[in-house]
Amino acid sequence: MAKPLISMKRRDAIVDDLISQHPKGPNGTLTKDDYYRKQKYSQSRRMYLKATIPTRDGASDSFFGYDLDTLQRVWWECNRGDLSSYVSERWEDKGQRARKRRFNRLFDRLTPGHDAFTKQSARGIWEVRLTYRVKLYVMAGSSNTAKLLTRTMLAGCGMQFEIHQLRANLINVDEPDLLAHYTNKNMKTVSDTIARSLREIKTLKETVEQHTHLLSALEDFGEVQPAMLGEATE
Repeated sequence: MAKPLISMKRRDAIVDDLISQHPKGPNGTLTKDDYYRKQKYSQSRRMYLKATIPTRDGASDSFFGYDLDTLQRVWWECNRGDLSSYVSERWEDKGQRARKRRFNRLFDRLTPGHDAFTKQSARGIWEVRLTYRVKLYVMAGSSNTAKLLTRTMLAGCGMQFEIHQLRANLINVDEPDLLAHYTNKNMKTVSDTIARSLREIKTLKETVEQHTHLLSALEDFGEVQPAMLGEATE
């Protein structure tokens, strides 16, 4: 995929803000006075810890003022969600403990935004599953629309599915280049499935041929065996 969802400079700036003790947010308006301490579950450490959380309009703001679309773009461009490798590569000159602290804070502050993005019924790229192995990617504004588009596409291929048989999940932002990335990846999966199925068909044909010969041999053997046994007893 040639075009990044967000510039590397912008990505790193947002990451630097998120891993600071008191992020300033997208407009740089949040200050230390906007934060309070709260007991919160840490996904990276898998335990409850005292976390620093900002408030917005009197309510806690888990996303530090950033919109979910932006956080998803940052998450994807951090090595496609592999935050550990992103941190290791960016701060390779730092010690293990320093990198671990950065990872923990980034994971706890960025991952919730990614999770919240995928739980929306909003415009973006949707993954629609037909079976465990077969899935299609479409750009749509909701789960139902994604399913209808997929159903229409499948009908053109002679494949009939009811809406309730399809499962749709929002997976990324609505970027054409990104949709092409998923489509190309899926085409390879389908091609591999076809190749595997053809190999299985070839093996089955060989098995059928072998067993057909075996059946014929058993029939012939069944006819001559009594005579052979008679000769043996004489």
